[in-house]
Amino acid sequence: MDLKQFDGKRILLTDRDGRKYEGIGEWQSAEYCEHEYGVFEECLQLCCFVFYSSNISDVKRIEEYTGPYGELEKEAAEAGIELIEEFLLCEEEEYVLRMMAFLKTVMYAENRNRPRWYNDTAAILRQLRDTVPSERIMLEAGEMLKACGY
Repeated sequence: MDLKQFDGKRILLTDRDGRKYEGIGEWQSAEYCEHEYGVFEECLQLCCFVFYSSNISDVKRIEEYTGPYGELEKEAAEAGIELIEEFLLCEEEEYVLRMMAFLKTVMYAENRNRPRWYNDTAAILRQLRDTVPSERIMLEAGEMLKACGY
């Protein structure tokens, strides 16, 4: 499969386990992956997730995402604040907004059901509200903070 053709494109990637991920593909050569990750195999990167060619069963270009967020954002949030921060501070606005859409589903819960990274995420949202050049992200972060009582 020619992964390079998906560089910079909105894609739907299916891994060998059948999980589906959506995002902007960033192609990395085998040489780059060996230098950065110690694996001599080309990959597609979606935000901070790396998918090596041997673990990809299918990739296709898509015009629109299937929903406001997907498996990528869910798995990042499950991993914890470090990956949530990677998404929220990403240069690709789409990743930021999709992570925000997912976070809304869990951050608005009652106090006893809030995730362990709730307060750390609120601090990142304040940073986005106050400093990010994207008006859409700034407004969204402000609305989320207000809804969470900040």
